[in-house]
Amino acid sequence: MLTCTFVKVWKIWPLGQPVHQFMNAFTDHRDSDLLIISHFSLLLGCALPIWMSSGYNDRPLAPFAGILSLGIGDTMASMVGHKYGVLRWSKTGSKY
Repeated sequence: MLTCTFVKVWKIWPLGQPVHQFMNAFTDHRDSDLLIISHFSLLLGCALPIWMSSGYNDRPLAPFAGILSLGIGDTMASMVGHKYGVLRWSKTGSKY
């Protein structure tokens, strides 16, 4: 992923423009046009437990902690958003 970010930022031919178009399709207002941190941090959060596990005395699911927490957290956010997403947080705010 870091390689894709370098190819995108430095516009390395021939992949710079296609990588830029692909990654920008999945961004929102929180990501800058030059550097997209959310993709990198998502992959780092999934890969870090695998990199840190020694494999010797680890618990069986320890290397998959990032992927499991992402899956469980995303599922819970979807369920809570579906159930309570129509309520306003405040009377003056525009967020639902």
